[in-house]
Order: sequence, then C-alpha cells, then structure tokens
Amino acid sequence: MKFKLTSAYFYFRKRLIINIMRTFIFLFCTTIFGFSPVNLFSQNTKVVITADKTVSVDEVFDIITKQTNYTFIYQEDLFKKLPKVHLKKGTIKVNDLLEASFPNKNFNFSFTKGNAILIKEVPAEKVVVLESKIIEIKGTVTNDKGEPIPGVNIKVKVTGVATQTDFDGKYTISAPENGQILFTYIGHKAQVVDVNNRKVINIKLLEERKELEGVVVNTGVTVRKKELITGAVTIFKGEELRQVSTQNVVQALKSLDPSFIVVNNNIAGSNPNILPTIEVRGQTSLTANQVDSQFRDDPNQPLFILDGFPTTLQQVVDLDINRIASITLLKDAASTALYGSRSANGVVVIETNKPLPGKLQFNYVYNSSYELADLSVYHLMNAAQKLEFERLSGAFIVKDGSAETTPFTWDKEYNRRLAAVRSGVDTYWLNEPIQMGITSGHSLNFGGGSDEFRFNIAGNYKTLTGTMKGSEHDTWGYNTTLTYRKNKLSLNNQFFVSGGTNQESPYGSFEIWAKASPYYPKYNENGVITRYMDGSSLPLTSLQTIVNHPANPLYNVFLGSFDKGKDFNFTNNFAINYDINPHIKATGALSVSRLDNHNTVFISPDDTRYVNNISTEKGSYSSYEAIVDKWNANIGATYSNVFKSVHSFNYTIRAQALETKNNSYTTTLRGFPFGVGGNPAFAFGYEPNGKPIVFTELIRSVDLTNQINYAYDRRFLFDFTQTISGATNFGTNKKYSPYWGVGFGWNLNNEFKMNEDIVNIFKIRANIGQTGNQNLVGFASYDVYAYNANTNVFGAGLGVSQIANPNLEAQRTKDLSLGLDLAMFRNRLTMTLGAYKRKTSPQIVAIDLAASTGLNGYPLNVGYLTTQGLELKMNYNFIYDLSRNFVWGIGLMGTTGDNELGGFGNALASLNSEAQKTTSLTRYYDGASSNDLWAVPSLGIDPATGREIFLKKNGQTTFDLDKKDEVVMGNSRETATGVISTNLNYKGFSFGLFVRYSFGAERFNSALYNKVENISRDNIFDNQDVRAFTDRWTTPGQMAQFKAIGLTNNTPISSRFIQKDDYISGESIRLGYRVTDRAWLKRAGLTALGFNAIANEFFRVSTIKAERGIDYPFSRIYSLNLNLSF
Repeated sequence: MKFKLTSAYFYFRKRLIINIMRTFIFLFCTTIFGFSPVNLFSQNTKVVITADKTVSVDEVFDIITKQTNYTFIYQEDLFKKLPKVHLKKGTIKVNDLLEASFPNKNFNFSFTKGNAILIKEVPAEKVVVLESKIIEIKGTVTNDKGEPIPGVNIKVKVTGVATQTDFDGKYTISAPENGQILFTYIGHKAQVVDVNNRKVINIKLLEERKELEGVVVNTGVTVRKKELITGAVTIFKGEELRQVSTQNVVQALKSLDPSFIVVNNNIAGSNPNILPTIEVRGQTSLTANQVDSQFRDDPNQPLFILDGFPTTLQQVVDLDINRIASITLLKDAASTALYGSRSANGVVVIETNKPLPGKLQFNYVYNSSYELADLSVYHLMNAAQKLEFERLSGAFIVKDGSAETTPFTWDKEYNRRLAAVRSGVDTYWLNEPIQMGITSGHSLNFGGGSDEFRFNIAGNYKTLTGTMKGSEHDTWGYNTTLTYRKNKLSLNNQFFVSGGTNQESPYGSFEIWAKASPYYPKYNENGVITRYMDGSSLPLTSLQTIVNHPANPLYNVFLGSFDKGKDFNFTNNFAINYDINPHIKATGALSVSRLDNHNTVFISPDDTRYVNNISTEKGSYSSYEAIVDKWNANIGATYSNVFKSVHSFNYTIRAQALETKNNSYTTTLRGFPFGVGGNPAFAFGYEPNGKPIVFTELIRSVDLTNQINYAYDRRFLFDFTQTISGATNFGTNKKYSPYWGVGFGWNLNNEFKMNEDIVNIFKIRANIGQTGNQNLVGFASYDVYAYNANTNVFGAGLGVSQIANPNLEAQRTKDLSLGLDLAMFRNRLTMTLGAYKRKTSPQIVAIDLAASTGLNGYPLNVGYLTTQGLELKMNYNFIYDLSRNFVWGIGLMGTTGDNELGGFGNALASLNSEAQKTTSLTRYYDGASSNDLWAVPSLGIDPATGREIFLKKNGQTTFDLDKKDEVVMGNSRETATGVISTNLNYKGFSFGLFVRYSFGAERFNSALYNKVENISRDNIFDNQDVRAFTDRWTTPGQMAQFKAIGLTNNTPISSRFIQKDDYISGESIRLGYRVTDRAWLKRAGLTALGFNAIANEFFRVSTIKAERGIDYPFSRIYSLNLNLSF
C-alpha cells in the first residue's frame, strides 16, 4: 500500500510537468507542419488576428485556413466541449494559436488528399492494468525512411502520462512495466505498443495514406463551410462593420457589399427619425410610393433575422453596432429559400455576441459623432439678386383689374425693400435652423462562466441630436444571454429590452427656410421676432395687403409646438438543442416580443397657419399609439454525416409558425386656448368631421422546410431546399404557396488539384429557385366595412371600403443566379462575380374598380417585374508581410442592373393618366422599366424667340407640348455604382478609405423646374435658385438654357429638366490605433486600448447642380471611438 501511495504521488507530479511539456511540444510540431505531408510548418509561420475577439476552435481553423494552404476536416461538434479561445489583435504564431486551442484534449492529426488535415479525437480506452512497477522508457521514433520525427505525441494509456519526441525523434517517458503506449503524429498511422517490461522502445510510424470514415466538413443548420455553399453569400464580422461606420449597421453594410443598396431619399435627407429605403439586388415589386395600395412595409425591403428570429428595420437601425458579432447577407434562391415566402428580397442574418467561458471580462466602448449640414447644394439668390429678379419679373406691377391698391403703394413697398437691401440686409436663412449634431454613445459588455454555464450582459445608451435644431433620436438597450450546456443538451435564453425617444425639429421643414427671402431681417428694429417678416404682428386682410405679407418662420419655432415619439420593445428568445447522436441534432426555439410606439404632435393655436381659423379650430393635438405583439416558434432536426470519406451529406427539416397582432389608436383634437402647452384636456373637441380611429389586425403564417446539402470530395456540390408557406395576407383560396431552390457548385481548385501557392479557391456556382414576399399586409380574404355617421338620410350606417379577393395569390419570384468565387496567391487576391435574373409574378397592385362600385384600391394579381444585374467584388493585397503585421490592399466592388415591366396591359392606365397630371416621370408600360423617366423631348430654348422647342414622335418640332409625345428620356438607376477602397495595417496602426462612385443615372432636377422656371405670382416672393436670375434668356440670338424671366410662362415638364447625375463621394475614412500587452496597460487594469477617428459622407462631387435634402439637409459625419478592454 505504501508503494501504491508513493506511486500515485509520483504519477501526479510527473504527469503535471510532462503534460505541460507535451502540450507545448505537440502544438509546436503540429502547427509547423509544412506544404506537404513530409514537411513541417516553419517555426516562423504566423497568422494575423485583425481584432480582439473570442472565437471557437472551429473559427481558429478558419483563420489558419485563410492564411495558409491547409484545410481541416473533422467530426461535426468534435470541439463543442472545448472552451472558446481569446485572441488579441496582432500577429501570432500558429504554434501558439493551436496551443491556446487545445489545453486538455488529445487529438489525432492525419493528412488526406490536397493538404487537408484530418482531425479525430483519440478515444479513451479503458484497459485494466494490474498494479505494476513504473519504469522509465526511452527510444526514437522514425518514419518509414528511417528519418527521425520530432513532435510525435506519446501517451501512456490508463495513467495519461504524455510527452513528445524532440528534434532528433528521441523521447523519455515513465509507464507501467506491463502497460501500453500510444504514438500519434500528423500524416502517419497511430500505433499502440505494449511495454512488456522494455526500457528501450524504438518505433517506426508509417505514413497515413487512407482517409478515415465517419467525418464531415464543419457544418450545421446555419453554419457551413463557404466552399461548400452554392448560393451567393457574404459574411462580415462585427469588427469589419465598425471600421466603416459607428452609426448603425445599414450605413456600414452599404460600403461593404455591392448588392446592399440604400436608396437615396432626397426628401428626408439625414433626418435621424426616418428609416432608410433598402434593396438587395434591385426591386421585386412595385414600390409603395409607385402604387398607393395597402402595403405597409416597403415591398422591396429584405428580411432581417436577429439571433434566429425576424425583426424590424427600426430595431436593426437602433441596434448597438458594438453588440454585433457577424452579419450574413443571403442574396439568391439557394441561400434564401430556407425562409420561403419572406425571402424574395434577400435575407440579412445578424448574430450578436454570445457568452464566453472563463474569467469575468469587461468591455467598454465610447462613440462620439459630430454632424455638419451640407448647405453647399443650395444655390439661392442673395438679397440684391432676389429683389432685382422680382422687379424684372413684374412682381411689383399691380395686377390687371386689381382695385386693392394703387401703383404708388406698390412702388412704395418696392422702395422700402430696396432701402433695406442697400442698408445691408442680406439674411442667410439657411443657417437659422442648423446646428452641429452631436451623438454620444456608451456600450458596456461583460460576461463569463464555465463550459457548462455562461452568461453575458450588455447595455447601451445613445443620445443623438440632429443637424436641425431640436431634432433628437435617443436610444437605449439592455441584453442578457444565458447558455447552459451539459452533455448532449444545450439551452439558450436571450432577453432583450430596448426603447427610445425621438423628436422632430420645431423649425419644421427645411424647405421653409430655403424659401425665405433674404431681404427680410429675422427681427424688427427692437430685436423682437414678429409674426410677419415685414416687422408686423397683426394679420392683414386681402385689401390691406400690399404686394405680399409673408409669415416669419422664426415666430412659430418658439410657440411650444412639438412632434415627439417614444417606443419600448421587449423580446425573449429561448432555444433548446439536443444531440441525439453524433449525426443527428434536434432543435426548438420560441420567441415572444412586444413593440410599443407612441407619437404625439401638437401645433400651437398661435401658429401662423391658424390665423384665419375660428377659436374652436385653432391648434391641434394628434396622438398615435401602436402595439405589435408577436410570437414565433420553430422546431427541427439536422442529420449530418460523411460516407467513405468523400460523400458529405446534410439533411434539415424545420417547421415554423408566426403570429403578429397589430393594434393602433389614432385621434386628432382641435381648439386650444393659448398657453396650455399641448395638454389634450383643454381641447374643444375632435377635428371637424373627425373621430378616433381604431385599427386591429391579426396575421399568421406557417412554413415547413426541407433542405438537403451534398458535397462529393469537396469538389461537386449540390443544395436543395423546399418550403411550403401559408399566410393570411392572401386570399382564402390561395393561402399556401410552394417555394424552392436548387444549387450546384464545382470547386475547380480541388477537382484539378491546383497549386495552392497560386490558386486557393476557384469555385463556380449556379442556382435556380422560387421565393416569396410577405411584406404585404391586409385583409384580402374579407370584405371590409367602414362606419359612417352620415351614410344616408336615415342616419349612421356601414359602407363597403374593400371587397374580398379570395383568389389573391402571393407574389412569387423565380430567381436564376450564377457566380464565381476566386482566391489566389495565398488569398492575397480575392474576387466574387455574380449575375442574376429574377422574375416576380404575379404582382399585387391596387386597381380602381368601375366608378359604379365606389371602390378604389382593389388588390389584384396582374403583371410581372423582371430584374437582372451583375455584381463584382474584389480585393488585392499589394503588401502582405504578416511577420511585421504590415498589410496594404485595395478593393473594388460594383453592381449594375435594371428591371422591366410586363403583362400589365391597360391595368395601370389610370396610374399613368394621374401621373401625367403631376410632376411624376414614372409610367407603367409593358416592356419599360419602373426606373425609366418619361418626358417629351426638348430641343432647348429657341435663340430667336426664347421659347422652348419640343420634338414630336413624328420628328416634327413644335412650340406646344403634347403629352402623347412622351418617350423614355432617362433612367434613374445607375449604369454602375460601387465602392473603391483601400486598407492599410501596420503594427497597431490602421487606415481605411471607402469612396463611392455612381455613373449613368439621370435625375429630374426639381430645383430647375420649380425654382428657375414655373415661378408664378403664388411663389415669386419665395427665394429662388440663383440660375433663375443669371442664366435666363434675355435678348434675341442669345443661347440660353432657360426661358426669359416672367410670371405668365408656365413651363411643362420636358427632357430639359432631366440631367445626368454622375458622382463620387467619400463614404468613409478611418484612422485607428490599437495597443495590447503593454506594461502600462496592465498597471491600469486594461488588456487592450483602441482609438478610431472616422468620417462618413465627407465629400461629394456631382455633375448635377441640384438641391439635396428638401425637408431635412444631408450631413457630413465625423466620429471618435474609444474601446477599452478589461
């Protein structure tokens, strides 16, 4: 017994020391293995870690694969019980990286074809060993050529004592005299040797030439090796996003992928309270502003998935960008068909940071941004120009037949204004509502735990003041994630609560300030803001008014009016996973959420718009409250296996159900006394002929999905997805629709065993499928009745507002996609090329029925929309010195595309007729594009007469415009648009530049049409574009772009106002520095410190001279970022 205790102590002490040595030597030797099975990695082989991150062992292999010529093959979930690896930004030896990845487990590494390393866990064998004497054993390990092998893993069974051979292949180890020893090494067959009381054991390891069975390439339900995917998929890490923009996800994504397009909103500008319009690979539907129907969400908006469940665009925009771990952009049918009826516009999958095991870790990020309004795009007259323009136009000539005033009084008013101009009055009204917008954001994250139980708690708070005074958008969020994993069971619960407040500027629309005439001062001679610009505060009748009597926009600003909103969101996601066996995994998840939004608008009774109203109608108070309750549940299973080491097979089945309940209440009150500050209790009553509006709807949908993924020897790829979806959005007879996707891929680099020093990835892929669009909500299956207090002479009653269409079908998009993925020279050159064609049929549009029905907006299936395009993304690193962490490269991405309408016939004739009566240039004709700009061709201004010359369809010219001569004169979609970028990393410093280009688009220049011509007595006293004064026709024989100054010339829309809009703009520029592993950091309790300075939208050069930002100006953003890790 004494011998046994002594031996136990000896085992423990010896095992501890040797285990440490074994771990280091094992990882050193396995990671220096080189370019063929008989070579070794150099001791200097390194990889670059781009940012501080915590990754799984699977992701460690991804990092090594991308920066070396090796790939790794292993059993699915082989490393699921290993703790995650904490990596610091910088250069790290592969040896050290693997040492950190395998602290306790023993694995066998074997070479297969194509420099693929096969990894398998060495099973623990239970061998009954009788109590025996421990002896010291020495020996040498050689290969089949007799050459010594360094780094061979040697382990004593039962006792677990382990070591490795030295550089001469020699080893020393202690083992029971009748025990067994296991010898393993990469690319060689493992051997188990009986000790048999021998003190010298020499071993010859044979090279491994046979692949192991029962292993698969690392994959899962949503995580698969990219080389085995047949769809168009792009993945971005959170750090990549934050290097482009710290504002929000949308602003970052548009600079990183050519398919992700943020449509320019010239009305809203940079208003922080307006959501962006987003498209992925163009349009699949007629947009909401093109067809005024029951559409709630933009029907071309992609589906957003946050941590496994659908979410709203508002939540994505407000999401703290520091919480994002990765974003996956799915673009075509092969990649999106899993989401069936909601995936026609692409899918944006967002994953947030997950809990990590280990000691408690803290991370704090501070973001500060400064916005400056871009006023250089407003080309307005100064005071002298404006007054002279009015005089030349005849604005101060008494109107014919007018008896209100005499020419003398009009001349007197003109002279008064002229005197003000000569005295130096030249007010620049655009500055008045503008301020420097400041954003301050704080993000705190901490977590930790064990391998079994982990937690993560994150919180963020951001205050944002816009560039228009008083505009605000403040957000906050709190997130707790708990993960429990024990044996085959895994539980995850994520609780997320967020909210915020927003406020529009009390200065109103920026257009008001652009119209204010500069010869009026802001204040009267006493420094008082008066109701009217002429210094008076009392309203005038039409008889008392001389020339005009404009309101002072400053007067309404300080009356206490407001437009405020607040929201509160709650979401809880629960997921359970169970590994039935090594090949079958069952999953289930449930999400419940509530979104509560409340908006109030109060307009003071003293506002100038109510000057002529009776007291019971002065002022208004509008309240809108909406509550959205959702639940989403899914259950599924995945089978994964590899047969005969070359047939990789995965099968997934998943069922999902979703229910959304929308409730809203809207009311508008009128009649407020002065000084009550927007208190609804003081209202006189509802607005005239008005009443509260209550809205309730329930939307349900179900999906059943089957997906098969197959790969042969990492060469030939096949994906098939089939989904049956049903939704209450559509007709009773057409609730269910099939969706599917089939994809094929061919890894040519594996097929032809290309030299990996030259070609790393060379894959061609093609897929075809059918997906759907559920961004349409309504009651297509039901007749809808509206209550009317005055239905007929008998009193109140119900009126039909919608007739049911039980045969309304879902929109289905047939998608054909081709692609090429290329990586060369150890991934120094990467390129992705994609081509697509999508046909969405039938479209859902709102058709006006016969006048006898009294119904408008009847939902009907008619027509189709075909979209096609090309996209390119490539990058080349000119400098790729990983040993010094010196990398410099340039990138280019671009896209081109357009669409075509068809099958509508005369169904949209009423829309075309109405559009011709407005300034809209959009028409709906078969064979045309929804982006086409229709107008009558103009040959310009006749030098002799100053009149515009139009071209008729028969080739004749005329001075009289006829709408029947309209033809396509331009297209609002760019011929090519994208981003040119460069990134430089040198040690701790980083620099990035992203410049957007856009060529080939045409725009209707509304500034020319509304502020240079078409100036009448109704708007002559508004400030105008300076070109109305400087570039007009004046004398016969003059070549001019615009007609002569006058108040009687109404100009129709022609091609003269359609102009090329080619531009380049600075989307992002970044300068950063990050430092780790410094003594002074450790003394301060820090593990890393990072600093970034970023500018977004910092310049723009365009061929068109037009106003950008009507209700709200565009802005330039400058940000500072501080990142502290504890």
